[in-house]
Amino acid sequence: MNRGEDRETDRNTSYKGWAILAKAAYKVDLDNVGMITPWGEYGNGSGDSNGTWSGNRTFQSINTDYRPGGIYGRFDNNSGEVLGNAVTGFAGQSNGLSNRIIWGVGVKATPSGLNKLTVGAAFWRYAFNRLSDNGNASGTNAATRHSRNIGSEADVTAEWKHSENVSFKAMAGSFKPGAYVADVKGAGAALNPAVMLSGDVAIKF
Repeated sequence: MNRGEDRETDRNTSYKGWAILAKAAYKVDLDNVGMITPWGEYGNGSGDSNGTWSGNRTFQSINTDYRPGGIYGRFDNNSGEVLGNAVTGFAGQSNGLSNRIIWGVGVKATPSGLNKLTVGAAFWRYAFNRLSDNGNASGTNAATRHSRNIGSEADVTAEWKHSENVSFKAMAGSFKPGAYVADVKGAGAALNPAVMLSGDVAIKF
């Protein structure tokens, strides 16, 4: 939860935002099969439906690094649509829980005969917490504020932990734009999914 003031030349902004992030997982060790871990995650950060008054209910973290999803999370600051807080330089920002409701479910598995390999599947859904009633607040703009649904994503992953300090990870994912994007684009706009294949190498020194 945040509280505080941002003193500007024209007015004082009183911050009254809040956020919660809850995670749950359960490991099941099956003989001659391996380790299976179903999991779930839920995040909720407050938004502001009026950007003209002196208060601000949008949750603001100091330096967020919350980036769920292989596509939505990887490209967290270069959206072609306004997903952020309508602040110069941050309009396309999607990382964090500012004005967000995000939930995900999935499962990870490590085969008993390949204990360095972990495969997984996940589904994520992203939405605004609040819609705006003017073009300067977070969320949808004044002319097209109909839906809070940003989109959903499905990912499959495979990670090979070569050693304590070296690992390799591959991901295939698909992000489907939600009704918010359709509202912004207008009637008849194509909502083609974004599909991505990626590979990462992690080395610890």
